[in-house]
Amino acid sequence: MKVQIKLNPTTLVECEGQTVQEIFKGLASLSEVFRYDHCAICNGIRLQFVARQNKGFNFFELRCLNEQCKARLSFGQPKDGKGGLFPQRKLKDGSYKPNNGWIRWEGEEDEGNE
Repeated sequence: MKVQIKLNPTTLVECEGQTVQEIFKGLASLSEVFRYDHCAICNGIRLQFVARQNKGFNFFELRCLNEQCKARLSFGQPKDGKGGLFPQRKLKDGSYKPNNGWIRWEGEEDEGNE
C-alpha cells in the first residue's frame, strides 16, 4: 500500500507500508521534518535543507535563506539509531525555545540546546 500527502504548497511526500499503522508512522515522521514552508522568525519562504558531518556526527537543519534573517531549525536524532529526525524545540532544562525552535544566531553561542 502506498500513500501520498501534500504537506504544504511545495512539498509532496510518499510513504509505503504493509499496514495502515506503518504508513501512519511513516507519514508522521515525514511530516515532522518536511512540513515547513516558511521561517518562524521572518516568515521567509526560501528555505534550505542542510545535512553535514563533523567529527563523525551528522547534523541536520533547515535554514532560512533570507540574508537579513539566516535563522535555522535544528533536527535531532533518536538515540536508538533508527534513522528518524525530530525538530529540536526544547532546551536542556526542558523549557521550550522561542519561535517553535527556530533560532537566529546573534553573535553568541546557543546556551542549553540539546
